[in-house]
Amino acid sequence: PGMQADLVVIDARALNLWPAHDPIAAALQAGIANIEAVMIAGNWRKRHHALVDTDIDEVKDRLMQSGERFAHKIRATGPVARTRRRVVRTVVRRHLRRQLR
Repeated sequence: PGMQADLVVIDARALNLWPAHDPIAAALQAGIANIEAVMIAGNWRKRHHALVDTDIDEVKDRLMQSGERFAHKIRATGPVARTRRRVVRTVVRRHLRRQLR
């Protein structure tokens, strides 16, 4: 009483798990497509291979925004930005040297 359940139901009928002689091995080999149902804290979050009470479009929008923020950060401060600055510096130096000759 008063405990919350977390469960994962794996569909072992898929070819990548068939035949499922060892349930532990099947669980370890299962991929996302093999997850039939998920219960978190006693509430179903996925049933019949589909998310429950989730607005997929909202999730996609949030993932897109997150990806854009990440890409912007990488372009501004990451290795790509450093490489770009190094290349620009090299090209400018070469151009200035040619002008001085």
